[in-house]
Amino acid sequence: MELEKGTVLVAKNPIKCVEFEYGVGTALVYVGSIKIPFEVYIVEVAMDLDGKMYKSHLPNDSGEGGYGILVMPDDVEVKKNDV
Repeated sequence: MELEKGTVLVAKNPIKCVEFEYGVGTALVYVGSIKIPFEVYIVEVAMDLDGKMYKSHLPNDSGEGGYGILVMPDDVEVKKNDV
């Protein structure tokens, strides 16, 4: 599926990183994708189901350090609008 930058995704499975673990339902903002040799998404964590905001790990300006989180496409889904 082709995603646009800024698309909100939701974790279907726990996302485990070196320093953090994000549970099912955590909102993730799609930044881009890379192939290593399979496709993975680069995301930024936004908030969990309770509305707890997470600190951004992506830089605001060029030259600043930061990092996104790599997730497997099967571990996330596009957030559905609650209408």
